[in-house]
Amino acid sequence: MIVLCRKLLRVAPATPRIAGFSLIEVLLAVGITAILVTTVLGLLPSGLEDLRSSGQRMATARILEHVAHELQMRDFDSWAHAQTPLILSFDNAGDPLPGTGTEADVIYRAQVTLVQAPGTVGVTLPGAVVANVFARQARIRITDLPGADPFTGNARLWERTLTITRMEKLP
Repeated sequence: MIVLCRKLLRVAPATPRIAGFSLIEVLLAVGITAILVTTVLGLLPSGLEDLRSSGQRMATARILEHVAHELQMRDFDSWAHAQTPLILSFDNAGDPLPGTGTEADVIYRAQVTLVQAPGTVGVTLPGAVVANVFARQARIRITDLPGADPFTGNARLWERTLTITRMEKLP
């Protein structure tokens, strides 16, 4: 009888374990993934802002280069004595648009004015005593805001000063 009881009390062998992940392993993987995704999404706005600002710096550099070239190709005295500022239009890459451009294409506008003290001719360069009569300074204001007068009272206005020298042959 004791032998019979031992046979009846014998526990059936456990079924072999099926391969897979435990609940703790799955929770740990989901937690690590959530932390990584949150980190990447947190860095995304900063990266996009850096990309946008570097694009603007590139476009303004191209605009300044175009303006300098444009002023050197013009008759030196005609633009130096102009009463109204020169307004140029550019696309999103800083490439010039013909004329004033259609409003849909214009992203940047540049305003070019002569910087000259009243009663003076030329530019006094650093270390010089007398003004150089073959040089003029132009103030370039660049904006990416549309409007009737985008150069007054806005925060998105980049301003630079260029010194242009006379390149044509004197008589």
